Amino acid sequence: MKKIKTTISNLNLGPFSYFLLTFLLQQLIFPVFSFSQAEEILTFTTYYPAPYGVYNELRSKKMAIGDTYYDGSQYCWAPASCTNTIYSNIDLLVEGTVSIGTNVLPLTNPRLYVIGPVEADAFRAFEASGVYAFIEAGPNDGNADMGGFSLATGDFASTRLDGDPLVLQTRSNGNVGIGTTGPVTRLDIWDTPWANGIFNVASSSGTSVLRITKAGNVGIGTEDPGLDKLDVRGRAYAEGGWQTTDADYAEWFEKEEDSSPGDLIGINLKTGKVRKYRAGDKFLGIHSLNPGIVGNRLKETNEEMNNTHTLVALLGQVDFDKNQVIIRGRIVQTADGQHIGILLNSDRVLLGR
Repeated sequence: MKKIKTTISNLNLGPFSYFLLTFLLQQLIFPVFSFSQAEEILTFTTYYPAPYGVYNELRSKKMAIGDTYYDGSQYCWAPASCTNTIYSNIDLLVEGTVSIGTNVLPLTNPRLYVIGPVEADAFRAFEASGVYAFIEAGPNDGNADMGGFSLATGDFASTRLDGDPLVLQTRSNGNVGIGTTGPVTRLDIWDTPWANGIFNVASSSGTSVLRITKAGNVGIGTEDPGLDKLDVRGRAYAEGGWQTTDADYAEWFEKEEDSSPGDLIGINLKTGKVRKYRAGDKFLGIHSLNPGIVGNRLKETNEEMNNTHTLVALLGQVDFDKNQVIIRGRIVQTADGQHIGILLNSDRVLLGR
């Protein structure tokens, strides 16, 4: 039995042309051998430069897609020799964009664009230096791992969440920075000029329960501590007590006239407002300059309160104007004999005793 193989190559034939050529060759060749009793097998091998059609199955060991890779003499897989060698472990080489699940691309023209869920054990984005960011399954511990790794050092690399300014910097000698690339503490937070605060903890409803402003003021139970270094809305408890270098307890009282720190303050029994002490008034206390604890604060600033109120020391050690009192031994009194307090060695008067 004789096998004849005829090869037709580099012809761009449509389906009808291919059928017609096959038919003509059969008519030409078979009659020549019709006198022989041997079975004849005729095989045609054709190469289409640009095949079109719908395939139920398409199998290939390797594939290069794109105009650049079309010429096999310019691009070939190793170990073959040509102008540009493709690494042998590359099975699919694509020049343009691979789109999965959509025929429309975003303006960025990415290399890979997927509409729909993507599942993988790991995703890695490499820099030229060999440092890459990763998201991967990691060990079978029920956690997903994310970070940076350096092939040069064989160790984890710093990881950033970029923004303007920088959002997050990690693995800086074990420190974490928010808004800074050089954290110097375990948690180092830098403010931005347009931010309302640098740290906030909120409830599930979004209500701020702890806020630190860029001025360093702390609000607990409020998102606006104002000008106070600590503003607590609600009951507070301190096991070690509250300590201050100032020495008196004072309250704001509605005034009918201005006074100065150190002045004796009395209540005008006709108006119920405070003023600089006069005979016949009910002695209240001393105009305070730096109280340790303040009550009845109704406005944000002292300037606002001073417009309508006077800060009066009621208890504790207070500086006072000696020209407005009478001192008998250690007993300090008003000019009309009302008890004020006890003169201390510091030349302050102790109110409330």
